[in-house]
Amino acid sequence: MINRELKSKLIKGLDVSGAAISKKASAIRDKLLMPTDVSYYILAHSIGIKIKKYLNDEKFQETMKYQNKWATMNGNMAKTGKKLAKKSNKRNSVKEHIIKIDSSIISKEPLLSATQISESAKMLTTFATLYLLENSIRKFLEIALEKKYGYDWWNKLPKLDDLKRNVEDRKKNEDKNPWHQKRAKSEIGYLDLKELNKLVKKVDDKLVKDGILPKRGWLENMIEEVYHSRCVICHMNPLNSENIKLVDVQYTKWCRQINAKKKLL
Repeated sequence: MINRELKSKLIKGLDVSGAAISKKASAIRDKLLMPTDVSYYILAHSIGIKIKKYLNDEKFQETMKYQNKWATMNGNMAKTGKKLAKKSNKRNSVKEHIIKIDSSIISKEPLLSATQISESAKMLTTFATLYLLENSIRKFLEIALEKKYGYDWWNKLPKLDDLKRNVEDRKKNEDKNPWHQKRAKSEIGYLDLKELNKLVKKVDDKLVKDGILPKRGWLENMIEEVYHSRCVICHMNPLNSENIKLVDVQYTKWCRQINAKKKLL
């Protein structure tokens, strides 16, 4: 939720409507896959509004991290931005890749409304976030399982015959259509997102004991929450703003946790 006073200052400072403010903030958000509220704060900062008075320390540091990326991308980092950035917690800073999404849309889709075309552009960023989150979780589990069970971990995993049957069945179905590319290169890629939780249970205790995950069930709960949003968007339906934010929050949580603990893997 954006502070009302801050939003009013934005509207007054830019001399545009609330809808135009939302559009400008979305343009910033879509460039760097940042949480929606952070894009508003960056927009406010860009016109000289002192955003720190509206944010707690954690949100301010998160905002300035994205502000630095935004300013660097546009080649015009302001002196005030540099001064504020120095106050952020350097110990928590991580090197990250900047990912750009091509949001160009073909405008002659048959039968679809303007709303659906607009929704497709809006979902590009959220799909990319889900793509990155899910593949990161799969890679994380591969590393954790190999560390515990060895290189041939898939064949050594106990009491997962149902998952192994599912994978074999999916591979057999692929063989019926050799004209199409394979679903994945490794077995874990043949599992649905929700099925990954059975793998999590095999390493959860060790990951918590090693200090990589904060508590048992943390990753399982994340997968469970993201799964619902994934089902909507993968069946070609748009997420509402609340669930877009939920995906953004889960992705941010995941990145912070693993970037801080990846040396322990």
